[in-house]
Amino acid sequence: MKLLLAAFAIAILGASVPASCFIFTPNMLKKFNIGGQNGQGMEELNKLLSQMGGGGRIIRGGGMGGMGGGGGGSPDEPVDFEGVFTRSMRKLQRQVLRNTNRYRRLHGVHTLAEDETLNRYAQAWALKMAQMDSMQHRTRPLHGENLYMWWSSDLRAPITGRMAVKAWYDEIKKYDFNNPGFNSGTGHFTQLVWKACRRIGTGVARGRKGTIYIVSVYEPRGNIMGQFAEQVPQPISGGGSGGGGHKKRRRRRKDDDDDE
Repeated sequence: MKLLLAAFAIAILGASVPASCFIFTPNMLKKFNIGGQNGQGMEELNKLLSQMGGGGRIIRGGGMGGMGGGGGGSPDEPVDFEGVFTRSMRKLQRQVLRNTNRYRRLHGVHTLAEDETLNRYAQAWALKMAQMDSMQHRTRPLHGENLYMWWSSDLRAPITGRMAVKAWYDEIKKYDFNNPGFNSGTGHFTQLVWKACRRIGTGVARGRKGTIYIVSVYEPRGNIMGQFAEQVPQPISGGGSGGGGHKKRRRRRKDDDDDE
């Protein structure tokens, strides 16, 4: 079997798999220990993908806000990033902001403003995950948090903020507006469109084996018990079908992945 694409997305406790993907079974995940500490098994998986030909990629993520908890381990909390953001990092931050606000408009909620303090908070955690080569939430997060992990055997394959935000928003397909509440498989989506949120910050870093880690943090945080019915409104007329709708607006806007 020729592998053209290997992708999967994981929320806190569940998984969301795009339709056109090669699906890794639990036994395969166990074999390669994907999700283990220090990126164990990534080299073996890379070798397998190379043998099969084509480009493969792994995408994972987790949405967490006021629910607390998170994935595995208790890494030390890093100091906020104090360095200089590169041009490519700024570009990805803009892409995340634009696409986040595009999806929020579909639900008639307030758009977000970029916050430099949140950018530096998010960047610190992206660098921490890259150092560990392991995706996990902060043990004691101060803000709402969405994570995204991407890896490709094709080093030329581009990573964009648009990809991360779309993966988070696509969880709308599993969200039950008639029974609102937190679900591990929809945590990205609910945090993304949480009505009370006003500010966002994003960080991105590359691990030793080429894995890309993206962190977006939100303030005020979302995913708070008892508030989902009020804070996660249904899409307004004509939008919200997993990224569809509002075709006129989509035609008018500049390509989200273009640099400014």
